[in-house]
Amino acid sequence: MKNFYTLILLSLLLFSCKKEYPDYPYAELKQFIIKDAKGAELKAVIKGEDIMVYWSPMQDVPDSVSPLTTVSERASIFPVSGKKVAFKDGTTYIVTAQNGTIKQYKLKLTLNQVKPQLIVGTSASVGAYFNIGGDFFIPDTAKTKVFLIDSKGTDRQLTNLLSISPINIAFYLPELEEGSYKVKLVSGIHTIIAKDPFAITYSSSPILDRTIVDYPRALKRAGEYQYRFTGTPVSKLIKLRLRLLNDNNFYDVEIKSRNPDNTVNIKIPATMPLGTYTAFEISSSLLSTPFVRNLSASYRIVLSE
Repeated sequence: MKNFYTLILLSLLLFSCKKEYPDYPYAELKQFIIKDAKGAELKAVIKGEDIMVYWSPMQDVPDSVSPLTTVSERASIFPVSGKKVAFKDGTTYIVTAQNGTIKQYKLKLTLNQVKPQLIVGTSASVGAYFNIGGDFFIPDTAKTKVFLIDSKGTDRQLTNLLSISPINIAFYLPELEEGSYKVKLVSGIHTIIAKDPFAITYSSSPILDRTIVDYPRALKRAGEYQYRFTGTPVSKLIKLRLRLLNDNNFYDVEIKSRNPDNTVNIKIPATMPLGTYTAFEISSSLLSTPFVRNLSASYRIVLSE
């Protein structure tokens, strides 16, 4: 019995001597590290509740990153370190201390992208090859877009892209009203509007275009083909005819469609005479008389069975 009471006494003494330590109250984000587009380590500056990331110039900005984070001792963080998150302003991290204290941190991007330079010509014909020069364009169609702003302030994105590089963007001009326009370039974080306007013009002598891709020259009866005309809106085309070398007569082709990119799809009649054709005759509601576009010897059209 004596030993029993001794054990109880020792237990009470030990319990009374036990010290209770409070949970840690610290909820600090200590470090936030990502990798840039070239794989180099990039450390954020943590200032107050901002996670400030200074992105390298002329590097593509990713949609997401997988940051490695360090927090106060015994604290936790959400999203957890290494988890993929959206790489944009406002992406939020929550640090929770051991005692339940919560602190929020938000991503704040500083994108050190060089402001592009923009060089635009003074005029271009509807449907024609249209070139924008300059420097520091991001050569990615998801990040670089070109718009034309008309005299009413309405903008229209150009989508007939031919090529894009850091110093050059090329399009075919779509069918647009004749008049004055300004070019607006959006590339990454920058939006630039050309200082001087340029004119989109119509022509009394339309051109059968082969600037980038040669037009079809070996045709078959009942075949369907696409041609591009510059200088006149194809929606205004009334009739297209081809001149046969053998008899110097013009023969109608069927217009299947007139397209917004200023191309026209035609169908060759099944009964059209075979042989070499030396010219297009173009009839448009914008032309007072049909216009004949002669084809050079090396670009004449040959119709065969």
